[in-house]
Amino acid sequence: MRRKLICAIGVVASLGLSACDEKQGSTVVKTEYKTVFWDETWNENPKDSLLDGATRVETSTYRSGRVLTIRCFNGPGDQSKPAYDFRYVINAPLLVRLGADLEKAGPVDFVVSVDGSTIGVLEGRAVTHSDSISFLAPVSPDFVAKLVAAKKTIIAMPRQKGEKLDTVVEFGVAKLSEHIKPVQAACVSAVAPVKTQPPRKSPEEIIADSTKLIATDANNAKAYLDRANAYITKKQYAEAVADFTKSIGLKEDNDQAYIGRASAYAEQDELDKAVTDYSKAIDLAPKSGTVLIDRADIYKRMFAYDKAIADYTKAAEVDPTQANHTQMGLGLARFYKGDFKSAADDLLRVIERKDEPYAMLFRY
Repeated sequence: MRRKLICAIGVVASLGLSACDEKQGSTVVKTEYKTVFWDETWNENPKDSLLDGATRVETSTYRSGRVLTIRCFNGPGDQSKPAYDFRYVINAPLLVRLGADLEKAGPVDFVVSVDGSTIGVLEGRAVTHSDSISFLAPVSPDFVAKLVAAKKTIIAMPRQKGEKLDTVVEFGVAKLSEHIKPVQAACVSAVAPVKTQPPRKSPEEIIADSTKLIATDANNAKAYLDRANAYITKKQYAEAVADFTKSIGLKEDNDQAYIGRASAYAEQDELDKAVTDYSKAIDLAPKSGTVLIDRADIYKRMFAYDKAIADYTKAAEVDPTQANHTQMGLGLARFYKGDFKSAADDLLRVIERKDEPYAMLFRY
């Protein structure tokens, strides 16, 4: 059993997926997998406009649990001009515990080197995700041109107060000049804004405005919902739960309030309550693949792997656009369950999709 576990961990963690030899008595059993090697090339990511109406065109590469991304970001509508940014991700769930401390400690910067020579120091910020930490910084077209001109390697070292935050990882540059072209086109060809929009309100402003609305209309379900979402942004989860609950009381078919409250419960490790609210949201919006995935993620945290697998499978049926996320979720759930062969098959399906970059494997 120990041999099987070591073999499976090596296969999935490295995604070399070539073969594992297992000795049973005097017989050596070879389990073959399709050979897939990380070639450390750059890959073009699908255009992403799902989160907030903004459009993101990006290329990325992966090495040693790190992802490096160059992106053109264009805000929703006409509110902003397209601009480049630079993203360095460390995929290490244990480090996430340090994320809040990093965010509180202040800004971070990158020392970026090309072929062994420093090309700049970027001012950036740290963002914590469920199992990774991202470091982001805006960059200029000239800076992107310097990256594209690299012949051998690119290094990005995040720092805070002069202290290095990671080991040195050298990223290769194969196919960067090819896959950067759609990113550059998005930032060059996008139409400059014709109309200006008011700047997006801060969470504090939303809370203040919503509180004023509630003072004049105590039955304003949307005001409670908006304030709750702002509390989520500020990580004030108890206050968020209270406002989501009030919004639900005023409008019982509000699936967004159930989803929001579920996420607040999940952040507080009240997983049973999170499942209950996600289930209610699914009853109200049964075709939402995203909510099924959210519930599956909670089931996975609860070690209820069969339920997680069922939700990921259903999400894939109702929302084929979530194929990468659902397939990745299935692979991880089956891996944690101990079904290593099925897990490897699921992960292979993800990385074999020609329209998806390898780096997608390490977002979750």
